[in-house]
Amino acid sequence: MFSIDKGTRLFVCTRAVDMRKGIFTLYNMVLSEASIVPSEGDCFIWFNKSRNSCKILRWYGDSYLLYQRRLSKGKFDASWLDGSVGYRQVAWAIFLAVMEGIDLRSVRITKRERF
Repeated sequence: MFSIDKGTRLFVCTRAVDMRKGIFTLYNMVLSEASIVPSEGDCFIWFNKSRNSCKILRWYGDSYLLYQRRLSKGKFDASWLDGSVGYRQVAWAIFLAVMEGIDLRSVRITKRERF
C-alpha cells in the first residue's frame, strides 16, 4: 500500500523530466544529481513538461518502487518549482496540496502552535 505521511522525506526534481524514463534511469538520476543518501521511505518526485503526469520513486526496504500518476484533465501546479537543475526537499502539506489539485499561488500556509 502506498502512503506518504508527515515523516516521509520528499524530494522534487525542479526541472521537467521525460516520462519515458524508467526506474533504473530515475534511480541513476538520483544518485548523480541529488547527492542525497536515500533512507527508508524517501520519495523522489518528477513532473513532465506539460505537468499532467508525475512519477514517484520510493525507497522501500531493500529496493525501489516506482509509481506514476497521469491526470486525464488539468495540470499539477508548478508555480513553486524554479526550473533549475537539482532537487529540493518539500513539505508533506505542499506535496499533498499539489496532488489534490490546489493552486499554491492562492493558498497561504500559516504556522500554528503545536501542543
